[in-house]
Amino acid sequence: PVHTFNQAGDFDVTVTVTSVFGCKTTNFYQDWLTAYPLPVAQFEPEPPVATIIKPIIVFNNYSQLADSVRWFFGDGDSSNIYTPSHRYPAYPTGTYDVTLIVYTAQNCSDTITGIIEIQDVLTFYAPTAFSPDNDGKNETFLVFGNGINLNTFELFVFDRWGEVIFESTNMEQGWNGKVKGGKIAPVGVYTWLVKFRDFKGVMHEKSGSVTVVR
Repeated sequence: PVHTFNQAGDFDVTVTVTSVFGCKTTNFYQDWLTAYPLPVAQFEPEPPVATIIKPIIVFNNYSQLADSVRWFFGDGDSSNIYTPSHRYPAYPTGTYDVTLIVYTAQNCSDTITGIIEIQDVLTFYAPTAFSPDNDGKNETFLVFGNGINLNTFELFVFDRWGEVIFESTNMEQGWNGKVKGGKIAPVGVYTWLVKFRDFKGVMHEKSGSVTVVR
């Protein structure tokens, strides 16, 4: 026979055998079976949503009766630390299925799966000065950022009279300090304007000034 125990504990077993002639024999076995308690897997990620700037998540383990654990973080990595901290790759962004399996000393187990998310984020930076003097250092005015749709990128540089002296649709192609005619721009302050859409399709315009120094 098969019997399912709904509670943990030690159980007595009584076996009665009846022959074809009606003779009965009974055997009693005290504490003959032990049903071990099952663990309960439970965790909470902190935070449940992180960005590529700091894609680190702490997994707080609130499991019960867990003598050992095994984590699978959804990015190919795993751990047997009870309450681990895990750094996810900045790319690709998106959701990850995180699975926790807990075990008792008797190898009883329980499993739970949760979801965390790593989100992209918009960043933008433009230097305030550069020195196009052919010394191999800081020769080009380049802007930097993350979460920018490169197909929508536009950079314009203006002189003091508002005339466009440089423009580019390639974020990796900055201003080398030259103006029309191939001459190096005089020392001074120049205004720039950048237009682009971010990874969500939102339009942005950034502007500022950059100083040409020698």
